[in-house]
Amino acid sequence: MGKKSRLGGWWKAALVLVCGIALFAAGGKVALMAYAALEAKGCFPPEPLVTMDEWKAQGEVTFVAVGDMGTGETQQLRVSQAMEQVCQEKGCDFVLGLGDNFYPAGVQGLRDPLFGNYFEAVYGPLNLPFFTVLGNHDLKGNIEAQRLYTLVSELWRMPSYDYRFKAGPVSLFGVNSNCEAFSWPRLHGWLAKAPQQDWKLVFTHHNLYGSGAHQDAPVLERGLWQLMFGSKVDLHLSGHEHQLEHLQIAGTETDYLISGGGGAAYGGPKDPKPREGSKFLHPGQGFLWVHASPKRLELEFFDLYGASVYRYQRTRKE
Repeated sequence: MGKKSRLGGWWKAALVLVCGIALFAAGGKVALMAYAALEAKGCFPPEPLVTMDEWKAQGEVTFVAVGDMGTGETQQLRVSQAMEQVCQEKGCDFVLGLGDNFYPAGVQGLRDPLFGNYFEAVYGPLNLPFFTVLGNHDLKGNIEAQRLYTLVSELWRMPSYDYRFKAGPVSLFGVNSNCEAFSWPRLHGWLAKAPQQDWKLVFTHHNLYGSGAHQDAPVLERGLWQLMFGSKVDLHLSGHEHQLEHLQIAGTETDYLISGGGGAAYGGPKDPKPREGSKFLHPGQGFLWVHASPKRLELEFFDLYGASVYRYQRTRKE
């Protein structure tokens, strides 16, 4: 037998070491890519630009909610005029914006004329604070510009990509749903610290349930939501579907309201079939009006001409 080479063992060890380094590097690269993707979506929200103290201390508050509005087309203007009309008649303290603020691809920078043309010119006559979140179309542009516009506009409010504030008897939580469940631990912590007697309202872009073109969120996402928040959230407001819809889902105490009719065209079937749990469905433009008192919520959908199309009341359980 020949003499065994001492290099044999070293080659094996070196090969294992090289493979290990390669796998580590590949894993690190994947992790960096994943981090970059989440960062681009605004999933690591910075501290709020402005202090979100209790905005309105009185016992009641009234507001409207609208999403998928930033088209610059006739329907957006009609909806905004209907909002102005309803707010003059019934009162409004602020607006909730439910994402897709600027079509088709967000804004390109802080000086983008879309801020003036699609927001200030359209909603300026309302003269109300406009608390908004990011939609999927907004990710195609400069999301940081939307956040920083909070410091420029007298009306626009997006202090961070996830944020919270209190208005009268309501604790409100703006959530960046582009991150899916990534933002939910933060929301869970916020809900735990909210006053127990408050109504808990989450406003976001993507709907969890719906009868429109996008339908429901993935089953695992819905299941995790129900596990974490099914008994903790009173109202879940969203857009994404270009319609108006109210849903009550078995096994949860949350009312789900889609108000994505702010301007973008309805893209579903002409004669949509409501899913199980749908209490009302309007396949077209419009918005949601909400009046909150400590014991009762009044909700009303209006179409783009300001006509009431649906009413619902929820009374707090003793």
